[in-house]
Amino acid sequence: MPDLTFDDVSVTYRTSGRSGRDEVAAVRNVSLTLPAGQTLGIAGESGSGKSTLAMSVLRLLPRNATLSGRVLLGDQDVATLSFGQLRAVRWAKTSIVFQGAMHSLNPVRTVGWQLLEALELHAGDRWKTENARKERALELLDIVDLQAQKSESYPHELSGGQKQRVMIAMALACDPEVIIADEPTTALDVIVQKQILDMISRLVSERGISMLMISHDLSVLATACDRIAIMRDGELVEVGESYAVCTTPVQAYTRQLADAFPTIGDPASRMAPVTRHGRGAEEVPEIAHEDEVLLEARGVNVTYRSGGRPVHAVRDVDLSVRKGEIVALVGQSGSGSRRSRALSWACNPQTRDRRSCSTVRPSRPRDADSPGSARRCSSCCRTRGRL
Repeated sequence: MPDLTFDDVSVTYRTSGRSGRDEVAAVRNVSLTLPAGQTLGIAGESGSGKSTLAMSVLRLLPRNATLSGRVLLGDQDVATLSFGQLRAVRWAKTSIVFQGAMHSLNPVRTVGWQLLEALELHAGDRWKTENARKERALELLDIVDLQAQKSESYPHELSGGQKQRVMIAMALACDPEVIIADEPTTALDVIVQKQILDMISRLVSERGISMLMISHDLSVLATACDRIAIMRDGELVEVGESYAVCTTPVQAYTRQLADAFPTIGDPASRMAPVTRHGRGAEEVPEIAHEDEVLLEARGVNVTYRSGGRPVHAVRDVDLSVRKGEIVALVGQSGSGSRRSRALSWACNPQTRDRRSCSTVRPSRPRDADSPGSARRCSSCCRTRGRL
């Protein structure tokens, strides 16, 4: 199993500016090693160069990118590989879990078809026959805790967590030695996120895979990685054991990055978070709420029809928001937290004193051809125009 080595790697992008052709340095002189069988996380703000560094491993950078230095898989310099050699490395030896599963999966192909395609193009002699590839596809779904029937599903028919599991299954398809995971838990709720991270950690441990994980969230990397590297403005700031980097960072920027995550139940960290501009938690504004209620919902229910049967998305919700107050709706996928838009239907901007209703359901507008077509709250309220 090869080491993954970044040897003095720099990446610049050519851009077209008003003053002509300019270059933007995305990665600057990064030297970093991922030993065989270990896990390394790279953290940093958006634009710090994390994903650019990761995409350089398999030469997936855009045409306007220029790379200097060396990216080594074992003793092979990736830049010197021919197209045929590079294709043999992709997926078979090194694979990627791309950021945003919905955008990475083909929307007009079933997930089973996409798994078979990866095996057919990259598996070589290991799964020669169609039957062998079908068996492998079902095995992969089982590995990531998905039912075999999901192979017949299209991406839009799966939840966010299920789509992410499919992406991980595709990355594992050809038994790679190195996996690059670029923000693998983006947009997942915390419960599904934990399930995905636990599964990744288990698979890496059981199979002895090397993993490079990219994230802006130190807590995610600390859960899944042995070591963490911190990047800022394309440069490597700090590298160390995960626990040490998160709890006793050496560099001031790493400490700032760790402190930027709010502490649950602590008004200081919520109302005055530490930022890159140095604002400290000692500057806590006075929190005052007024008694005036601006929004109130009572007994809100939202029901959809699916396959001829009613599906209850929201059941008997009571909620009020006072002036000057921030109310957060929190819940895992499918809990109905996004259905808070029902509260908007319940509030007629022309009659703001009517803020309560017993049932809220979307319904057909009274006149589809009229510009002010309405959505009706079945008990009392009607809102016009765009929401």
